[in-house]
Amino acid sequence: MSRPSSKQMAFDLDQPSDSAPINLTSAELLGILDEWVSAGWMRSIDRAVAGLVLNHAADISAPALLALVLASHQAGQGHVCLDMNACLIDAKSLLRIPSGDGRGNDIQAVPRFTPADLLQGVTLTGWQAALDACPGVVLQRPESSIHGSSILGAPTPEQSNPPFVREGGLLYLRRYWQQEQGIVAALRSRLTPDALPAEPIRHILDALFPSTIAQPDWQKIACAVAIRRRFSLITGGPGTGKTTTVVKFLLLVQMRALKAGLPPRRIRLCAPTGKAAARLLQSILGQMDALLAPFDAAFPDLRKALPDTVETVHRLIGVRPNQIHPVYRAENPLPADVVVVDEASMIGVELMAKLLASLDETTQLVLLGDKDQLASVEPGAV
Repeated sequence: MSRPSSKQMAFDLDQPSDSAPINLTSAELLGILDEWVSAGWMRSIDRAVAGLVLNHAADISAPALLALVLASHQAGQGHVCLDMNACLIDAKSLLRIPSGDGRGNDIQAVPRFTPADLLQGVTLTGWQAALDACPGVVLQRPESSIHGSSILGAPTPEQSNPPFVREGGLLYLRRYWQQEQGIVAALRSRLTPDALPAEPIRHILDALFPSTIAQPDWQKIACAVAIRRRFSLITGGPGTGKTTTVVKFLLLVQMRALKAGLPPRRIRLCAPTGKAAARLLQSILGQMDALLAPFDAAFPDLRKALPDTVETVHRLIGVRPNQIHPVYRAENPLPADVVVVDEASMIGVELMAKLLASLDETTQLVLLGDKDQLASVEPGAV
């Protein structure tokens, strides 16, 4: 039996397997990808990625090429990366394959192989080794790098600028890996609580949340946590009181500032879409007057200190057509002390990275959402 070449679908089989791998050259793999595109299993742009990579790295092996194509396909499905281990466990669900695996009566129109066929007998370590053999295309990062303290997006002078990044068993297009790293670093930098005097906050909280019930008031707890941190996440399903919590949080922010003799805080409200922004504004204005009434005498200027507009995230940070960078970014932070983002689950990784990069390190960020809300249309529901 001849030994497979470096371009063949030959993996390092670290463990015994009931099925032998299918040996294919990279050129033969391109033919299979064409069949997947024709069958509607994969986008033509994913096939184009394979051709582009092969033109620039003729020696890339078929295993590595397949992984890169699947990572591109995953981005088209809203995922920032390919989970290689999950792919090996359940390759059947990876592509848009009809029930019955798409093999009907028209044999000529149906691909010869599915991803599960091509990945028979493959191990994770073997697949990773195939990717690591092409450093000009895939940058390998330690699996712990995402937990590091710095953004690791820029290559060192010794490195090229490969379009893919492998971090452990996850394979990213580089842009999404960089954006994810930026989000992690930005959120981590905001996790240290601010040192605020407890007594004045407690008095205001008790006034905002009067209760004689011994059970915990989670809206009150959410406000107490959010006022002391530069990053907070408030989540709950419909009817759980997220809007009421937000309005009372805004009151708490401004009442604390006014009571201390400070200027009102600069508050900005936003949402991922125009409809979401309009809904948030309607909900807030619908509750504002009733919640303000008990404090009119003590804080006559409180209403003027509260926001009366809600913007889209794009408008807030100044995203412009045909411009790479928004108006507000690290070099020109958004002039805001508090930013509240509603329906955060609908924000993709790219927009979230830009939003976080636009904020000054002292700005308080509050994300609102529901885990069962719609996910982002773009890759990476955050």
